Amino acid sequence: MKYLFFLFTLVFFASCEKEIFIDLNEADTRLVIEANLTNEQQAHTVKITKSIGFSSSNNYPAGTGAVVKFSDDAGWSETLSETSAGIYKTTPMTGQAGKVYTLMVVYAGKTYTASCKMPSPVPLKDLKIEKRTFGPGSNSEENFYVIPLY
Repeated sequence: MKYLFFLFTLVFFASCEKEIFIDLNEADTRLVIEANLTNEQQAHTVKITKSIGFSSSNNYPAGTGAVVKFSDDAGWSETLSETSAGIYKTTPMTGQAGKVYTLMVVYAGKTYTASCKMPSPVPLKDLKIEKRTFGPGSNSEENFYVIPLY
């Protein structure tokens, strides 16, 4: 019986290990365009960078020298100024709900476009504070959460 227990323990705690090598081929550099247009009166920013390899440090090269343009379905348009390397800004403006906005970027001979209709704002009705306890027994923590109600 004790040999059976020993054999069971040995099998239970034994494990197999296999090394897996994943070939992370270097992909072609891609252009990354980040833009956000809101209904707030401000200068809106478009950030352009280039992708890098998986094993590279997180220093993304800036996409400088692009032509960046915002427009809407009512005929307004603005060509953005490059304020620093890869950062393009509008003049202070306010986006309007219901309008369709288009972003056009021309970089290295290629044209990239995206369009989106700005949704209507959802009014905030109230805020609710809840106290919740997480964790078992003496390890439990009490936390307060602010919950927006729309």
